[in-house]
Amino acid sequence: MVAGIAGIVVGQLRRAEPVRVTNVPTPTPAELAACKKLSALLPATIGDGLKSRTVQPNSPLLHAWGTPAAVLRCGVGYPPNYPSAAGAGLIDGVAWDSTGAGDAVVYTAVEREPRVSLAIPRHYAISFDLLVSLSDAIKKATRPVTTG
Repeated sequence: MVAGIAGIVVGQLRRAEPVRVTNVPTPTPAELAACKKLSALLPATIGDGLKSRTVQPNSPLLHAWGTPAAVLRCGVGYPPNYPSAAGAGLIDGVAWDSTGAGDAVVYTAVEREPRVSLAIPRHYAISFDLLVSLSDAIKKATRPVTTG
């Protein structure tokens, strides 16, 4: 999984080129419906002005912002280190678990269904604003994980 995550941001050196994403998730039909809803709710700009980018392949499971691109994937599995010793951090009502993956840190909303991940290049010093920018859309399109 980490190797796939590290390879998701290819061909993004120039803003005009699409962000090529590999390892596209394969969610269940119910998860796909929620991912389509999320795709329609995603903001055009996140953080401190990272603008939406074209993604290849074109899919409601994928979105990207900025150069280098922060890449969102919807319908992903749990991160390889989950549950981590540090535990998930709650940011604006969404519990995010982080995993290092090469030149990026991948944050996964582990307590939502379907799970959503955001691979943020280490180039960006602060990732908190990027995650906050997505919180409302994630809470509207996904549902809390139920246990018991």
